[in-house]
Formats: sequence, C-alpha cells, structure tokens
Amino acid sequence: MSSYIGLQLAIPHLDSLNVTRFTQAVTSSNANYDFDSWSGDNPVDWNVVGEAAPDYVVSQVAPDGSPGVGAALMHRAGGNALSIQQAMVNGAWYEFEAIRTYVNNLGSFFEIGSVQYYDDNHAKRLRRSDTTVARYYVYNGPGDIALDRLKVDRLALNAESIVSANGTFDFHFSLPTSPLPGHCARLWYRAQGDQNYWEMRVERNPAGTAWNVRVDSVSGAVATNRLGVVVTSTINAMRIIAVGDNHLCFTSEDGGGTWTQRGSTVNNSTHRLQMGVRALYSQDTTPIRLKAN
Repeated sequence: MSSYIGLQLAIPHLDSLNVTRFTQAVTSSNANYDFDSWSGDNPVDWNVVGEAAPDYVVSQVAPDGSPGVGAALMHRAGGNALSIQQAMVNGAWYEFEAIRTYVNNLGSFFEIGSVQYYDDNHAKRLRRSDTTVARYYVYNGPGDIALDRLKVDRLALNAESIVSANGTFDFHFSLPTSPLPGHCARLWYRAQGDQNYWEMRVERNPAGTAWNVRVDSVSGAVATNRLGVVVTSTINAMRIIAVGDNHLCFTSEDGGGTWTQRGSTVNNSTHRLQMGVRALYSQDTTPIRLKAN
C-alpha cells in the first residue's frame, strides 16, 4: 500500500479540491406522497393501474389498515396485477422513500425501470431513472398492504469538479442516528458526467443492521461491482486512492483521523483518464467536505 501512496505523490496533479459548500437539492416532489388527498376512492396525483372492484382495489384507510384516513390500502385477491404509478423524467436522479405500515399476506416492490426493491417497510433509495414511470406493485395474496408514504423526489446533483485522475479522494459526512435501509453516501471519481464514473458507496443494508461498502465502475449508466464488504461500525468518511489501474478503498469512524482499508486492491483500467469528482447522498445525510489531492 505504501508503494501506491508514494507513486501517487510523485504524479503531477492538475488541481487540488476542497469543497465545503454543497448544492444537491430537491427540485420537485410528488404532491400527495402522504396520501392525504383523495378523489373518490383513488389517491390524487397517483395513477392506479389494474383496479377492478372488489378484488383489486386502492382505498383510503388509517396507517394501521383500519378504517380512517392518512394511508392507501392496496387490496389484491390474487391473479391480476395492481399498482400505483408516478411519472418521472428518464435520465434524471431521484430519491425514493417508502413507508409500509400494515401488511396482510401480500408482497410488494417499488419498480424504477429495470430495478425492483422488494418488501421494504421503510426505506430510501437513490438512483438515476431509466424510465418515465415509477411503479409500486403488490403481489401474491389474497391480502392487503397499507402505505403511509411513497415519496418521489427529483434531485439536482452537486456540480462535477475536475482534478487529476490519479490521487486521493475523500468524502466526509454525517449520517443520521437512525438510518433507514438504502440510506447512503457516495463518492464519484474518474467521472465524466452522470453515466460514466467510478463510485465508492456506503449504504445501509436491507436489514438495517450494517453498512454495505462497495466500489463500482459505471459505464453507460450500467454498474459493475469491483469490491464489496460489510461494515457494522459507524462510518463518517470514505477514501479512494486511485493510481493508474489500482484503486484502494478506505473508511474512517473518526472523521479521517484513522483510516481502515476495506477489501483488496482493485486493478482495473476503466475510465483511467477521466478527471471528474463529486459527492451524492441521501437527503438526511449531512455533507461536510469533499477533498482531492
């Protein structure tokens, strides 16, 4: 590892980077994400697909599934598909949040283009859309599911900064005390736009018990996993050292005072000359500093 660091220090850099002001922001949200507004038996601002009373119905209930207001009950007798849908912009970045508060013998998943997120009671997901519609499906049954929230937030990303392709890239952040499955912080490096880059990601696992730390190369918006480990301790900084074809991954629990290497060195030449860097994160994550040198 020391030889890589020595080589990195010997390579000339175009620039160094020290960002403490971040501009990632929500630009639009679906208006009726908490299911407070209804027109007849359908939630306003949602397209209900597959409804055929009495076997396939979306109706207003209390969050616990009892008669009342504040949630959407999806009832399926089995057989036909039933979903509620929200329009999106293909190629835009979104954060999705789902709160499922009552389950009776049904499975469910949130579908965003080519990706399905299954059976999350409460989760956040951050991704680039590859479709024009987000769908929430129920399956199996007969049974019911109550949804207290389905939020679809379009994001404006932080600007991409240009530095040397070879260097040390750090992202410091503060995660919430009680993170949700899918809660994440991400560091892009060797990037050119939002479809071609390398990414180090720290993401809460589906069980909400640990952090999945991974390194992916992304080409044409398609990710290839290069490294993956599970970390149970709290993480508040991530680091990549990239030199030539070598990528080393580190995390810190004390804001960069000490670093722990995660996994083995990744050797891969993808995007080796690209020079963009930026940070992405779930909305409840507080970005602190993005550095490159």
